[in-house]
Amino acid sequence: MPAHPPLLLRSATVVDTRDGSLHPETDVLIPDGVIAAVGRGLAVPDGTTVVDAHGRYLVPGYNDMHAHPLGRGGDVAAALRLMLAHGITGYRQMSGDLGLLHARASGRLNLPRESPALLAMPGPLLTTLNTATAGQAAARSITPVGRLRPRTGRREATSCAPTRARPPASAAARSSQVHTRCAAPTASSAPPST
Repeated sequence: MPAHPPLLLRSATVVDTRDGSLHPETDVLIPDGVIAAVGRGLAVPDGTTVVDAHGRYLVPGYNDMHAHPLGRGGDVAAALRLMLAHGITGYRQMSGDLGLLHARASGRLNLPRESPALLAMPGPLLTTLNTATAGQAAARSITPVGRLRPRTGRREATSCAPTRARPPASAAARSSQVHTRCAAPTASSAPPST
């Protein structure tokens, strides 16, 4: 017996999210939890539950790419059920740790069967407070070229170059690892004023 009984959604309006088009009176056959056929007037296999979806819209499941249902205590199963109720069928767990990663890798994460798919999960975030040296945590960045003029709101050009700071002597100084040095606009680089 399949894990999910076969299901046929009859006469739904299917939304094609690639181009926004609507496909009314469309059937969707879902044996064992996976969409197998989409079209009009699909045959109903034996043992299939048929749901009249006339007047209803059918869209693909949503992926929540910034979610925190795991590792924070609380009722994980209830949080995952709520996500499903809102059409979220996949999520990226944003607050990961080594315990969650090891549990997932060994198959011991124990998520409810009826829950969105866990698409990705990070490990601990590397910062200057949990790395061996400040230099290992430092990142290079570039400030967007230009700055807004206070009165006009227009952007004026600047010339920016990232520089890596020397490792600070104290933990309090670790909050600023990357500096951006910007030159004042020159006559040749600044846009004309209006």
